[in-house]
Amino acid sequence: MQEAKAKTVLAVDVGSNTTKCLLARKDAGGIVLPLWEASKPNRICRGAGLSPDAALRTAECINEFVRLAGERAGSFEIRCVGTSALRSAPDGELAAQKISQNCPAKLKIISGQTEALLSFTGAASDPALPRTPANLLFMDIGGGSLELVCGKREKELTHLLKRQSFPIGAVRLEERFSLSGQNGIPQDEKISECESFCLNALSEWKLPPAGEDIILSGSGGALSAARIICARAAGTDAQSSSNRLYINKLEALLKEMLPLCVDERAERYSMDRNRADILPAALVCVISAMKYLGQREIFHTFRSLRYGLALVDDFSSLK
Repeated sequence: MQEAKAKTVLAVDVGSNTTKCLLARKDAGGIVLPLWEASKPNRICRGAGLSPDAALRTAECINEFVRLAGERAGSFEIRCVGTSALRSAPDGELAAQKISQNCPAKLKIISGQTEALLSFTGAASDPALPRTPANLLFMDIGGGSLELVCGKREKELTHLLKRQSFPIGAVRLEERFSLSGQNGIPQDEKISECESFCLNALSEWKLPPAGEDIILSGSGGALSAARIICARAAGTDAQSSSNRLYINKLEALLKEMLPLCVDERAERYSMDRNRADILPAALVCVISAMKYLGQREIFHTFRSLRYGLALVDDFSSLK
C-alpha cells in the first residue's frame, strides 16, 4: 500500500469583510502544520449585494497571496472558497467567475452548512483547546454570518452532531442597526435591539440537554480582536496569552468602546477602520450567542475555515 504524502496547500477564505489565507503542509498523519498566514481588509458586501469592484479587488488580493506564498513554498495546491457575501448576493456566481478569470485560483462558493463544517474541523485541530469534555460547541463570527457547530472529538476524529449558519454577521448587523451611528458614534439604544434580533435568530438552535458537559470555542475577527486587546492590556501578546475569554470581559470591552467614534476606536485598539466600525456589532452578536447558549466563557482559537480547507482530502467534492 502506498503511503499518503504530505501536501502543501494555500487555503483562501473570501469573506464578507476580510480575505484571509493559510499556507500549510498537511502531513501523512492528517496534521496541519501552518507555514504562513495573512489577511487583508476587503469588504465586498454592500447592502443585499456586492460592491461594484468586489471581484477585481478580491482577485488582486488572491494574486498577492499566491505571489507571497510562492516565495515561501516551491509548489502548492490553491483552495479558494467564498462564503456568506458571495453566497447570498444576486450576482455572487458572476463575481466568482470574474475572480477566477483574474487569478490562478478557481473560487468555489460553498454552502453555509459546508462553511460550518470546515470551520469546526479547523477549530477542532487546535492543540490549545481543552481535550475534555469531548463535546465541542463552536461558533465562527464573520462579516455575513454566524456559524454554530456541535460535535464530538475522539482522538484525532471529529463527529458532527449539528451545524447551522445564521445571517447575523457583523457587517450585516452594522448595516441593519447602525451601531456606530450616522456620525460614527455608537447609539446605546440600538444595542438591546440588536441583541434581541440576534437572540431571535438563534432561537432556531436547539440547546443541548441540561447537565451535558460541553465547552464553547470560537473564532472570527471580533474574538481575535478581543483577545489581542485583552493581551495588550495585560502586557503580553495574543499568541502567548490565555485563550479563555469571559462574557463579563467582552461586555466591559463593548461598554468601553461605545463612546468612541470609529477613528478613535481604530487608533486606541490599533486596528483597521474596516474592523473598528463593525466591532461593536460583532461583540453584541458574540455576547448574545453566549447568553443564548448558557455559556459564561469561550475558548478562542485562531484556527477555523482555512485550517478546515487544508485538512479536506478532496477539495473538488465540496459544495
